[in-house]
Amino acid sequence: MNKTEICETLQFFNEKVDELGNSSFIKNWESQKILWGSLSSQLPSKFLLPNDEETKAFILTLRFFSKQ
Repeated sequence: MNKTEICETLQFFNEKVDELGNSSFIKNWESQKILWGSLSSQLPSKFLLPNDEETKAFILTLRFFSKQ
């Protein structure tokens, strides 16, 4: 891999990280103040799971980080 390819790969990686961080899937979890490590605690009465579209968009983007 040459320097240009490495830079393009890192730029693509950063774009995907930003995309995941700004996704409605993540914002849904953040807005409900759910801590990943404490899911066994009582959930809020108005707890909403992400819809199918949010979940699919998140998973498809996350797949870019898996080994090829």
